[in-house]
Amino acid sequence: MIDSPWLWIVLIPLLMWVPGLGWARWLARDKPLNRVHLSVHAAWLSMGACWFAVAFVREVGATSDTARGLIGGIMLALGVIGALLTRGTPKPPPTPKREFLGVVAVVIAVIGVGVWKHGDIERHLHDYWYTEGADQLADPPVVLVPGDGWAAGGRHWPESGARQLKPNATRGTLIAPEGATGRVVVAVQGPVGAWIQVPGQPKKRVAKSMTEKANEGPVRRYQDRGVAAVLIDLKLARGEALNIETGGGPNVRVTVLPSTFAVWELHGEGVLRFTHYYQMLNQVENLDWAEEVLTTRRFTINQPPGWSPILATAGLFLGNDLVTGNRLFLFVILLVGVTSVRLASTLAPTAPTLAWLVPGGMVASHGLLMLEPASTNFPDSLFAAAVLAVALSLSAGRSSWLIALSIAAGLLRWPGVVLSSLFILSWHTSQRTRAWAPLKHLWSVVGVGVVLAAVGVFTGDLPDLLFVLYFET
Repeated sequence: MIDSPWLWIVLIPLLMWVPGLGWARWLARDKPLNRVHLSVHAAWLSMGACWFAVAFVREVGATSDTARGLIGGIMLALGVIGALLTRGTPKPPPTPKREFLGVVAVVIAVIGVGVWKHGDIERHLHDYWYTEGADQLADPPVVLVPGDGWAAGGRHWPESGARQLKPNATRGTLIAPEGATGRVVVAVQGPVGAWIQVPGQPKKRVAKSMTEKANEGPVRRYQDRGVAAVLIDLKLARGEALNIETGGGPNVRVTVLPSTFAVWELHGEGVLRFTHYYQMLNQVENLDWAEEVLTTRRFTINQPPGWSPILATAGLFLGNDLVTGNRLFLFVILLVGVTSVRLASTLAPTAPTLAWLVPGGMVASHGLLMLEPASTNFPDSLFAAAVLAVALSLSAGRSSWLIALSIAAGLLRWPGVVLSSLFILSWHTSQRTRAWAPLKHLWSVVGVGVVLAAVGVFTGDLPDLLFVLYFET
């Protein structure tokens, strides 16, 4: 794993874009495309190569270090071969100024999101938490001050009353100097196994799967670190203390949230993001699947199988955590923006100058909306890029790419092929041409996929596929 705060900016394009550059140009040798269009194709070719590279290292049983070397070697070889293939191919036609302006706006937007929301991008999964009822606490804040058992320092938010403390003993106290009545939350953040306990309640432990509602049982939430919280209905006399016991090693910290405002103040600052546990389940499942497709899992079926190998490739080099998903997300929205610019250029080449700034603004909006709930390691944004690329292939008359990208859309979200088919019908209706040929080719490929899926169900590689398709669509 490469542990660098900035090297990922180079590494992700090296994995997800560069290997396909030469191939994209070679495949367009009979009908050359400009560099913006070739860049879109190069990204999809590179990400497609990730699917096969991940499958290869899984089937040969490679360890993490070996898998990293194999996938890096495969991508390097593809890049070199692609570069050799471009010899003698026509040079790409010039990129129109309108597209250059649009791409510059998109790049600036992505950089702007990355700089502005750097804290969100670098936030780990263990900085998210949830406890039922934690958003319905005391108002005004209950006043609690640290007593014994805490290291010097810590953080204090005077307006909301929130505090972060570091235990220096198993037991610490919080004192109510004026007495205290109301509901508060005290949370421990630390490695799996860290715990917190207050009088009258059982220990609450940080675990990879945690129970929020008894009828649901444990639900996946964290990787190696996380948050466990207790909800306390206080009734303390003046000067009385609340005893808190904690454990879990030296890297444990305790957060006191004595008001609803405290929950949302720390959420807004990114100290502890209050997020529903089903959202956290989705986040950690994507990380689990990305790890498993490198070792034991051939397919994901709760979501289509196209995303996990891409996330797994990035995770193999950068670490399989939410931060890597956030960083990869910036590359994905860059692809969304560049595809939008090229699509707009094919559909409305005479649009006014300001129109070419619109994709950049939309990319920025998309990035901000996805970063706040941390939906960045989900396949939705890449699905959006695939759908736009389908429309681009239609408008540019690239029938082979139309079929390939329609399948890619279906491998990212189950309705992708149906949506692509509707695009095809709409386009050919507007052009007063027949849609039969592309639909026939697309659904012939889908038919082969259905046969392969049936084999997977029979062999046990795709259990419960029919139910999942019903439930997800």
